Amino acid sequence: MINDNLIRSLGDQLGRFIGDSAAREDMQKSLNTIVQGVFARLDLVTREQFDAQLETLERTREQLAKLEDELAAAGTPRGTGARQGVAERGDPP
Repeated sequence: MINDNLIRSLGDQLGRFIGDSAAREDMQKSLNTIVQGVFARLDLVTREQFDAQLETLERTREQLAKLEDELAAAGTPRGTGARQGVAERGDPP
């Protein structure tokens, strides 16, 4: 999900403050686990997933606009439904 290079880079930057190699490795492993847990809880998506959802949304908006145009061309006012037909027949609301 999240680029491992980002986590590794963050661990390397923090590891510069610790001189002991063994302690640095332990700290980097712990940091890696913590950061991955935080990112997992954030429920992040990849750029590819985001772009795919954006394309789906754009297609849906286009379809909606087309249907609204067809409805307007048919002469049916927007926001009316079955109740308008009932009222036109004289049935009680």
